[in-house]
Order: sequence, then C-alpha cells, then structure tokens
Amino acid sequence: MITSLESSIVAVLDSKNNIVGTGFVVSERLILTCAHVVSYANSGRGRKIVVRFHLNGKTQIARVSDEMWSDEEDIAVLEIETLPPM
Repeated sequence: MITSLESSIVAVLDSKNNIVGTGFVVSERLILTCAHVVSYANSGRGRKIVVRFHLNGKTQIARVSDEMWSDEEDIAVLEIETLPPM
C-alpha cells in the first residue's frame, strides 16, 4: 500500500539510465505515466522499461501495457512484476 505521495514517484529511464520522465505508482503493481515518456525511453507497447523509485533509488523492470495505452490521451500504464520497494 502506498503511504505517501512521495513514495509513489518513479523516474522512467532510457537504456543509458537517463531520466526521460516521471510516473506514479497507482496500485501495487501499476505505474501511470505518459505515452510520450515511454517513447522517449525508446520503448513501446508490450516492451520492457526500467523505472527507479524516488525514495530509495531502487530500480525495477516493468512491462508497458499493450491494453492500457492511448496516444490520443498520452497515457501509458507500466506493470511491475514484483511489489514496489517500500
């Protein structure tokens, strides 16, 4: 369970570990970000992407949801495989 806004913030990274945008943990395993952020990371629907948690700097791999994507609304959902670090 998310206990503070700050603990829900993640950085979305590209393949060189540069920050290309921000996302927010919205449930135990889902992160909401923008479709253009995923594109900046040279990723896309169904592909993997790396996120880094703001509070502790830990990284995790997430899969970009194919079903929860909208170019028109600029929304992308990332699914992490394990629970986010607390």
